[in-house]
Amino acid sequence: MGSFGKDASGGLSMPKFVLIDSSLQGVGGHHFEYARHLLRAAEQVGFEPWLATHRKFRDSAELPEHWRVLPTYQRGIYSRRRILARAAAAIGSVSAEPRLPESRSSAAEPAQSEAAEASNRGWPMRWLTTWWNERRRAKRSTAFERDTVSLFRQLILQPGDQVFLAAISELELLGLAQFLSRDDRSGGVDWHLQFHFPIFAGYEPDYHAQASNLEGLQRAFRKATTLAADHRLHFYATTEGLAVQYNRLGVAQFQSLPYPANPALQSSRDRSATHSGPLRITYLGDARHEKGYQFLPQIIGGISNDAAAGNRIRFIIQSDCNFSLPAQGANVAVVESKAMLERLDPKHIKLLDAPLDSEEFARQTLQTDIGLLPYDRAAYNVRCSGILVDLLAIGAPVVVPAGTWLADQLAEPNREYHVSLRHGQRVCARAITKAGVRLAVPSGAGNLVLFCRWPVDLKLCSGAYAAVEATCWGSNGTRLASWPTVVGPGRPDRLSTAFVRLPEGTEAVSLEWRNAYGSQPLDFREVEACFLAAEADRQTPRGAVGLVATDAAQFSILLVEIIEQYAHYRQTALGLARRWIDWHSPARVVAELLSQRPSIPLPGSSPSTHPGPKPIGRVLRR
Repeated sequence: MGSFGKDASGGLSMPKFVLIDSSLQGVGGHHFEYARHLLRAAEQVGFEPWLATHRKFRDSAELPEHWRVLPTYQRGIYSRRRILARAAAAIGSVSAEPRLPESRSSAAEPAQSEAAEASNRGWPMRWLTTWWNERRRAKRSTAFERDTVSLFRQLILQPGDQVFLAAISELELLGLAQFLSRDDRSGGVDWHLQFHFPIFAGYEPDYHAQASNLEGLQRAFRKATTLAADHRLHFYATTEGLAVQYNRLGVAQFQSLPYPANPALQSSRDRSATHSGPLRITYLGDARHEKGYQFLPQIIGGISNDAAAGNRIRFIIQSDCNFSLPAQGANVAVVESKAMLERLDPKHIKLLDAPLDSEEFARQTLQTDIGLLPYDRAAYNVRCSGILVDLLAIGAPVVVPAGTWLADQLAEPNREYHVSLRHGQRVCARAITKAGVRLAVPSGAGNLVLFCRWPVDLKLCSGAYAAVEATCWGSNGTRLASWPTVVGPGRPDRLSTAFVRLPEGTEAVSLEWRNAYGSQPLDFREVEACFLAAEADRQTPRGAVGLVATDAAQFSILLVEIIEQYAHYRQTALGLARRWIDWHSPARVVAELLSQRPSIPLPGSSPSTHPGPKPIGRVLRR
């Protein structure tokens, strides 16, 4: 990396990598970790690190001494005035304002949406509420513009510098655009803008009906891109699903940006798959309703009923409550669940009541044998989880909820594993089936693997999830058991797979399927049932790397599965970790950002001799 400018003395200076996070107030949590990892990676490829934070940030001593830290911004990005929050509430989304992936920052503001404020009011009050919120939004954007002006009085940009706004909403985007429209010194600078918040509720088939609720958001983006038309803006989202949502606005081209794993975790990814002592099943993050903390007593109770598993495990539960007490609304269930957990035998459970700093959080992550993430499906259908990124980076098997970004990350390794079973020597029979048809189970079969092919027409399946229920029948038509599975999201070029364990005495199996989370009709192009012979000495594992729970009741069952087959799940998780850490390394994220910039020649050189970096091949992660 060369020098693109000159310093005050006329000598050559390093190009700057400026990370702006107006919500970063202190150490710990993903705001701080994200900034530290990205800036270190940028420095390693020749940039001078600069960090702009919230004014409350007082922890510069926790960062390298030579880094430039400017606590500048008065307000963070969490606001009930966001147009996104209004649109989401209007279409029945969850009312809680989402934070960054597992953010443990205290920067979040009250999350009630303006749609909730205006509900059940007469038109004069609704008009007044709308007018007032428009004023407040404009005020927040102006405040961000003012603080950005202050920032770049202290930090002089030059061609080749990179500015990365790690977390913004449309309010900050408007403030930035207002600044850029009046600034003539930032030519040749790349502005990278990353968005974390969903703008549609539900799943891709539901988006079209919600488009009219986002006209205000489209206007805000168009205004911002018009104001900053002379500047190089690059737009990102933290997941492929989020990028799909923002691209439906039709105002800019968004691409997904990998979420970085903690580089300090890499050293443990190759540790032995064998384990002595109890397996540590870890729930990390704070005690939050959207993270499913309220389900933990039920899940742990289900595990304890299994004597073989109960004597081999210990739960480590982060339990600090990041909300005001006494609890209200959904948080009441969180507090009640914590009280139930406190009454359990401390030999089998440890509660971490205090917030964890970065070092302790990394230590708890490294010591995790199985990750437990019972997150709320609606809150995480397209949002990424920084905790999942770190757990998969160390090769820890996990159990996650269906219909989420977390489950999507396990789809490919489970598909690969199921296809390997299909081509193995234990296949008893195969059959193409339809919904409602009872298939005879061949003698000796103990498991069933389903291979579901989606319709060719993308409109009939793109982004949809299917609920597939297998019912096992015994002699005389006795119903023995049923196993529900959610598969997807739908894509015509890719199989979705499911594994069903057949109870002893199963003579027939029937399948039913439907749209798991929507009202639109859904059918498969083809479903193949593949029966596998039972193994004499052990059960065939259901999957690889981790398992996906259709509902809260399945978490206990799937945890017992991983405990009993731990060597298999650990080995497959370690195999994924070697690829995962490469994709989610901070260096990869910085390289993705730099691949967007045009070629900038070094001083005194010909532009043709210094081509810009080639774009990195992208993997579609849905």
